[in-house]
Amino acid sequence: MAFRFNEALGYELTGDRAKSHALAASLRQEFPQVVRLAAIWVRTSPPDEPFESIVEVAAPLARNDEDLNLALAHRALLENRVPDALSFARRARELRTDLPHVWFVLGMVKHAEAFTGAAGIQAAHLREAAEHYDRAVGLAREQKMP
Repeated sequence: MAFRFNEALGYELTGDRAKSHALAASLRQEFPQVVRLAAIWVRTSPPDEPFESIVEVAAPLARNDEDLNLALAHRALLENRVPDALSFARRARELRTDLPHVWFVLGMVKHAEAFTGAAGIQAAHLREAAEHYDRAVGLAREQKMP
């Protein structure tokens, strides 16, 4: 079973998102509750896949998984759904404050939020984004990540 998940991940990592998504979708029929598989499915979902249907499938599984929350946050950002992205990114942070990529994604969301709000609050959102980026870099250095 795990090797099939790794196969889907491998296709994703080599850039064959369509093949990865097709395999993940097929495997999800057999293993609908596997969170790691759901994260691959979300990350590789085609742009024409409605966000609402992705969330309907994945959100119940994301309650306790930072990776799936980050995948949902990325997808929301792709569709300029900043409030949704912020919600998923914050949940990922609640689950794992020690992971640099959690802070990086939160920074990306706050950065996007700066350009969707009123002009008077842009600077505050950008400062907050910078703080999140700094936190991501600091954690990566502490954890000796490349």
